[in-house]
Amino acid sequence: MKKTTTKISLSVLAAGILTACGVGQPSLEVKKGLDIWPKIHSEVAQDPEIERQVSALLSKMTLEQKVAQMIQPEIRDITVEDMRRYGFGSYLNGGGAFPGNNKHASVKDWVDLAEAMYQASVDDTLDGIDIPTMWGTDAVHGHNNVIGATLFPHNIGLGAANNPKL
Repeated sequence: MKKTTTKISLSVLAAGILTACGVGQPSLEVKKGLDIWPKIHSEVAQDPEIERQVSALLSKMTLEQKVAQMIQPEIRDITVEDMRRYGFGSYLNGGGAFPGNNKHASVKDWVDLAEAMYQASVDDTLDGIDIPTMWGTDAVHGHNNVIGATLFPHNIGLGAANNPKL
């Protein structure tokens, strides 16, 4: 009986709280549209020809292709064929990620993966779009995923040394 009373009490309390959430009025008038955003004044002049090319490219792209340009999968989660099929805008190797999941991958293995991903990204036979991908790497202090690469101290370690010459 006590369990049932507790459940009913909690249900009534939750319903009351949820109802109260929708009762209030917004304190400020909500503006809609682009007029609420600040205007950008770039020192770089727009090139009408480049703008035309960008607009033409975007008009050819499907929604799926545009979304793929904003996705950055990790190399453990995609293949070269995935890159060819979807045309991701970039891809990442994070800590502990290696070409072919081989912890002892050589520099050549890394270069081969980069070249294969690039070639797949510009292969327009499947989707008609040949936008080159970008490779992101999570290596703020040196690329220690590559055997033989130089590994630098973390920036916080350099600062903690209290030596401005570093």
